[in-house]
Amino acid sequence: MNTADTFNPFTTTRKHFADIGGFIRALELEERGVADFVVPDRAMRIVTDMTETVTDQGVDESLRPLLAFDHETAGSCQFPMNRHAADQLAERFGVARKYARRMEEEAVDLYGTNFNYWMKRGDKTRLVRTLHGTTRAVLSQNYRIVDNLDLAHEILTRVKGKAPKAELFSWGLDEATMNLAVFDPTSAIRLPSTETLSPEVRKFIEGPLRGTIQDPEYERNGVVERMIIADGRDPNAGGDLVFPGLVAGNSQVGTRTAWVKVGLFVASCSNRFLVGEDIAHRHLGKDLSKNADAITSRETRTLENEVVFSRIRDAVDAVFVPGNFQKHVGALCDTMTVGVPSATDAVDHLVVREKWGTRKEKGSGSPIGKAILAAWKPQVSHKTSTAWDLLQATTAAAQAIEEAMGADLAMEMEEKAGAYIGKSPEYLAKALGGVVLS
Repeated sequence: MNTADTFNPFTTTRKHFADIGGFIRALELEERGVADFVVPDRAMRIVTDMTETVTDQGVDESLRPLLAFDHETAGSCQFPMNRHAADQLAERFGVARKYARRMEEEAVDLYGTNFNYWMKRGDKTRLVRTLHGTTRAVLSQNYRIVDNLDLAHEILTRVKGKAPKAELFSWGLDEATMNLAVFDPTSAIRLPSTETLSPEVRKFIEGPLRGTIQDPEYERNGVVERMIIADGRDPNAGGDLVFPGLVAGNSQVGTRTAWVKVGLFVASCSNRFLVGEDIAHRHLGKDLSKNADAITSRETRTLENEVVFSRIRDAVDAVFVPGNFQKHVGALCDTMTVGVPSATDAVDHLVVREKWGTRKEKGSGSPIGKAILAAWKPQVSHKTSTAWDLLQATTAAAQAIEEAMGADLAMEMEEKAGAYIGKSPEYLAKALGGVVLS
């Protein structure tokens, strides 16, 4: 088998794609490009390939390492490796990642010598996962394959059964991971305005919550049910509308479990909060080295993954139980009862607590801290900053930094912000350097 042209991943950041057809077509394209191989260590080797890169200074020729192996049914194979797969290979064979990267960049022959030495002496079997001719993962022989297409089908089918008017809010897909977000636009709870808060809290908070839908694509690609969201713009109607939904994802390269998490979607800014614990399933299955042909049969994988899909379906069912949604929104409202000294102080506390800073740039002076401050908008009052302001700014910043800093970090910010929803006001005040207002 010859190496295919290096695949340029069909990567999409998590924009507001309501087109479910486009999502499914992308998953089907991925499915057609997947090839998996069960390979013993001793059948692997590193070879080098001359590549040409056109630059402003002319043509740059360089060597790159390829992962090669002999396979019982596929024959002689060799594939380039993406960064994740190369790092996994180093980990599997006990080579320091930093050293492996330096050899790869500066001494590719030494890279091959090192890895070929250890491969010849290896005694394990690996699952090598490729996508469109590029190695994307080197995993253990016990890795359970959960196909993105099958998982998405299970989730979307179950959602439609529980919430027939539910819509695909967004999706993301690259060579490593898939994620999708679904919400129900026909079920909503309006957050309280100042008139509905307790007198004690109202002393500190003045003016109703206000908001606008900032992403024009969100409305343009919508359907009739989205008109309910426009009500969130009315400054006299009260607070923002919040909709129930879920966010789910899967990793094809061993970075994360297959998972489902409750999502709260805020109409005013299309922010989302991921709350509660993950309903997750580890990619741990049977020993593939004892039945290498099993990975070629989707029917077999589907049957073996029924336990995984059953847990996923249960998680979807729980998302759309009305009482659960009301409980989560009530917990969200609690964040409005915690005042923080200032935007800068609150961001300092959050960034330090979540370790989002760098050695040189800490707190509100870090890239993430600056992004949160840039997204800060008073949600309740121009006179008093609250924990709710901070959490809204954090999820807004997650959307802003996604393209520059990656979808994984953006989702982490949404998860960390959502983790504060459900904590007691006293906990929030202590964690964020604030004070309980009532």
